[in-house]
Amino acid sequence: MGDDPSREFASTRGAELSTWAVVYSLLGWLSLAAAMLGGAGEGPYYLAAGLTLMPLAIGFWFRLSWARWAGFIVFAGVAGWAVWQLAHERVFLMSLALLLTSAETLWCLWRWPAASHL
Repeated sequence: MGDDPSREFASTRGAELSTWAVVYSLLGWLSLAAAMLGGAGEGPYYLAAGLTLMPLAIGFWFRLSWARWAGFIVFAGVAGWAVWQLAHERVFLMSLALLLTSAETLWCLWRWPAASHL
C-alpha cells in the first residue's frame, strides 16, 4: 500500500491544493477589501471575485466534493477568458498569469483523491 506511486502523486497534488486554498483565501479577502475601497467601476468585479474565491478556498481546504466541480467550472472559465485575452493581445502578463494558475489549479482538481467529504 505504501509503495503505490499514484497514491503518492495524488497526495502531493492534494498538498498543492491546500496551498492554492490559502492563496485563493488571501486573494478573496484582498478582492473583498478592494471592492469596499475601490472605485465604482471596479468594485463589482472585485466583489464577485471575492465572493467566488472565498467559498472555493474553504471547499478546497476541507476537500468538499462540491468545491471540486465548482472549481472546474470557475477555473475553466478563467482559463478560457485568459486564452481569449491572449488571442486578442490584451493584458498579456495578467492573462498569462491567470492562464497558468488556472491550469495548475485544474490539474490539482483533476488529481483530487477520490475520497472527499460531502
